[in-house]
Amino acid sequence: MTSDRARLLEVLDAIGLVLRHTARGKETFFHDEMVRDAALYRVGSIGESVKGLSTPFRKRHPEIEWKEIAGIRDIINHKYYNVDLDIVWTAIERDLPALKAGVEGILATDPEVSE
Repeated sequence: MTSDRARLLEVLDAIGLVLRHTARGKETFFHDEMVRDAALYRVGSIGESVKGLSTPFRKRHPEIEWKEIAGIRDIINHKYYNVDLDIVWTAIERDLPALKAGVEGILATDPEVSE
């Protein structure tokens, strides 16, 4: 069984990769298939990691929309050809930096997941 801490570290790793893959901006994301596929894969992996967080942990941290994050994974994996790339880009640009800050804050302050 993977710990909540390990799952949070997976989330941070995937966020870093998405942000690195998409650093050249929106046009590259929309027009470079490899960049887009890599970013979508990692966004999906964030959802998969979040799904693995324990219920008590998620209840302790309702400030993060865990259910919605996990739901993105389902959309990407099950409706791949119907994914709205504008929504994904907005999530990458706006939501991932906020999620990164939230997860880093939890790792720094929650004694059950901090080192």
